[in-house]
Amino acid sequence: MIYILDTNVFREFFFHLPKKGKYFESVWNAFEQGIEKGTYISVDECYNELEGQFSKDAVALKWISERKKMFKNPDDAESKIMCKIFEKPKFQESIHSKNILDNRPSADAYEKLNTLSKQFQNQLGTQHPLYPYYQFTPSQEYEGNLVSSPLRDDARKKYPPRFVLNGIAKIGDDKINELSPEIIEYANRHQLSISLEIHSATKYLGEEKDPIQTEAESLIGATLIKEPRKFSEPRPYSIRIDNTPIFDYIELGVSEILEDKSVVVTNEKQQSPLINIRLVFNVYTHNVSVSMTAVDHSNETLLRYVTLMKAASEGKNISLYDLKNNTVFLSGPLRDCDYKSGFSNVDENDYYLDSNKSQLIGHWTFRHRSGH
Repeated sequence: MIYILDTNVFREFFFHLPKKGKYFESVWNAFEQGIEKGTYISVDECYNELEGQFSKDAVALKWISERKKMFKNPDDAESKIMCKIFEKPKFQESIHSKNILDNRPSADAYEKLNTLSKQFQNQLGTQHPLYPYYQFTPSQEYEGNLVSSPLRDDARKKYPPRFVLNGIAKIGDDKINELSPEIIEYANRHQLSISLEIHSATKYLGEEKDPIQTEAESLIGATLIKEPRKFSEPRPYSIRIDNTPIFDYIELGVSEILEDKSVVVTNEKQQSPLINIRLVFNVYTHNVSVSMTAVDHSNETLLRYVTLMKAASEGKNISLYDLKNNTVFLSGPLRDCDYKSGFSNVDENDYYLDSNKSQLIGHWTFRHRSGH
């Protein structure tokens, strides 16, 4: 006897009897032997329909492509018989008219097969070792392969899903031996990503190993990335000499927190800054280390920078003004002030400045202000 299989037969096979693993190996072996003997055949319209239902890299599509010979084209005699059959309104109703009008492949479906597949799925679910908390169900996300799905609301609480992963972990570009809370905190403080290249993975339900490792196996070879907890967005400030702005707009934000809890504030995220500025706040000594470097090469910017260096060297009041809150954030003379420039005397009229060699270094003393 020869069996002519409809689209649903193949679809239900892949959806409820996945090839991956050894659970249904004997079923698939018998099915494939029947195809080789010619016991099971199908028609080309079923192949076209299946081809449109699976992604190009799907296991199912590869399997049916390798057995395309079983999908037969109707000969002339069969075509004539089909035309006579579908002259009857009763049989016309069984065609998916919308698919035909849209020029999409359409093969008949067997309602009985749907009913049987649902009964099979329910029966399969009871075989799970953690039944009635979990059951086996096919997953569309994993190309119809079985996964463990919770049956009850308290299933995840009683047997929480978790994964044990092994591989190569890195913080930034440096390898690490373990992913501890201290490592995560270090990554957050220094704004570094943590990556894990997964070499092996095992899924557990509580303390029990999940009998289906479909989800864990899908992680092998992947790289997981944990981004650091982001600091607040930069805020606008201006630098002033005795309350007169010398640099009107600078965006400052926290860039990292050092091991001694000192907070590093920079304008590294600012687009096209005139100067680079780095502030290191020591919360214990209330001291701020200041470093400024000119990056813009225009005469106007270099003149402003020279003016700032001269004012700092003369002990004038240098302030950092919060433009958002309209208040002074830091103010006072820079102690231990030191500067390097492209010329010997800031009073010289030649304002050429080598920006790669110019730097202003000093210290502020600050008091905590709420809102900063």
